[in-house]
This record gives sequence, structure tokens and C-alpha cells, in this order.
Amino acid sequence: MRCSAVLIALNEQARIVDAIRSALPFVDEVLVLDGGSEDATCALATAAGARVLEHPFDGFIPQKRRATELARYDLVLSLDAERPRLKLHPHVRPPSVPPPSQPPEVLPFFVDTLGGLTTTTAPT
Repeated sequence: MRCSAVLIALNEQARIVDAIRSALPFVDEVLVLDGGSEDATCALATAAGARVLEHPFDGFIPQKRRATELARYDLVLSLDAERPRLKLHPHVRPPSVPPPSQPPEVLPFFVDTLGGLTTTTAPT
């Protein structure tokens, strides 16, 4: 299954590149929805390999929802540029690295959301 990572941004030039680079090895697309940045956010995001779209910022929830709707793939990972490092389960490897001999019991993504970890456990 293919996966998109989405970020909403507004004047995030100091953090956007790290956020994109942390996700690129694990997703098929990084989409940045910019809310009207007045700095180099869009140019830096494009140069880092993200697909960048713009829409005037109209609140966090509407902007996140819009970014999710604009993602190319049905599986969507929502990231936050203010917490730029994607935290992954130790068994997760970029596609170029062979998988471990035993599958992990936890699905791969540990995402830092508002200071906590969101995890999903695999059925047993």
C-alpha cells in the first residue's frame, strides 16, 4: 500500500526541510500545504522533494483536513513541522534495507503528536 505524508506549514523555513527528510525514506509522497508563508518555506520544501500546494490558512483542523484530501494515496501520515523528526519502530527500515527475519508486533509508525506517541498494534 502506498502512503502520503502531509504537513501544513506557515513560515516554517527553519524546520520544513528536516520534517520532509525524516519522512521521505518511508513514504511515497510528502505533501506540504502552505497557508501563505512569507518566507522561503515553499521553495525549501520543493527543493527537499515535497509536492507543495498553497491554500490560505483557515485554521488547523480545516487545513489538516484539506491536506489529507489532497494527498495522492489513501494511507496518510500527518506530520507536524514543529516536531520534525519522524519516530519509527526499531524494526522499520527504508525500502532499500532488507526486512528483519521476524515481523514486528507493532505497526511501523510511532508519530510524535502533541507531545505523545501514537501507536497501533498489530492483531495477534
